[in-house]
Amino acid sequence: MKFGTIMKKYSFFFLGIVILSSFLINNMNIEAKEENTNLELSPNALADMKILAVIANGFGDSYFWIKNQLESWGCNVTTAGLTAVCASCPNKPPRPVTPDILIADATTEILSQFDAVYVPAGPHWTILQTSTLTHNLLTTAYTAGLVVSGICIGTVALAQVSSVVNGVKVAYYSQTASDMIDAGAIVIHGVGVVSDKRVITAGTGTFQSTHQAIYPFCVAIAKSVLGLSAVSETTISSVKGESNTTHTISVETINLNDTFYGNTTMDLHTVSANVYHEDSSEDYEYVYLTDPDHDNIYTGNFTGTLKGSYTVDLEVRSSGWGLESIRDAVGFKLKALPGFELWIIPIIFPFIFLLRKVKKN
Repeated sequence: MKFGTIMKKYSFFFLGIVILSSFLINNMNIEAKEENTNLELSPNALADMKILAVIANGFGDSYFWIKNQLESWGCNVTTAGLTAVCASCPNKPPRPVTPDILIADATTEILSQFDAVYVPAGPHWTILQTSTLTHNLLTTAYTAGLVVSGICIGTVALAQVSSVVNGVKVAYYSQTASDMIDAGAIVIHGVGVVSDKRVITAGTGTFQSTHQAIYPFCVAIAKSVLGLSAVSETTISSVKGESNTTHTISVETINLNDTFYGNTTMDLHTVSANVYHEDSSEDYEYVYLTDPDHDNIYTGNFTGTLKGSYTVDLEVRSSGWGLESIRDAVGFKLKALPGFELWIIPIIFPFIFLLRKVKKN
């Protein structure tokens, strides 16, 4: 049988082998996980939130500012205190508060009725820092699924509870940074409010007419409670390179201005990604994402060099709510190319088969 006749007769067979070989060589078998992190805000969602404030003797004015802002949205704010009456900051005109409940009486059953707890600033930090009752409340609240938050020096109470802040990104505040680090927290500099893993922290409790401290803190609490995010969808795709694989991270963002700021525009400052390999939870590749088309879709590339599972965390910074950390926004698995001995067989086999046919004829 002539060579040309053999090629014609077995053309489909050879074509199938070539396709299979191409698949084995080029396919990196990306298994991407897409996650929609945005939930639609219902008209009564803010008003349905139930928030617990935690205070002791010497609480600061931020207790009132936060409470007033949350209540202006219709939220129900309950106050838990260490004593039956809590004195306000001694540096200001007296404004004592009679708590609705005592911290000692805040059982798991009671705490489970709330969505979030916040610790305001003020000299009461000297009491809260060593208050086992307060630490137990924060631990129980977080375990029960509540958002746990603190502002300014009030974050010292959170810093005493490593089960809450360990491995969590928190806003830098000079007087609590050391305690936060000791508790395993990741201190973030240069941003007023940080949201991560149901923990909200703010570096300053100073009230300003532009709401640069208190208002973003309240927005961050609401976002976390309601499951809102500046990111609506995160995807990952691969582009084949000569030796490694380059992946494109695409993050679609949404505008939350109408929800919390009306007609005031609160721009996103930066969107970035931290890419982790399964062999290391500490080392990561930082990817800065850009939106050159101004279509609210941020993209960036990185090259995967190791086989195994990867996870991508996102950080979105905005003047409206500070830094939003989104863990495991997308994940994928990069499988190694088949070894030489595996993929060379389907390439060589057709030629061996062909030579044998020619020899017989």
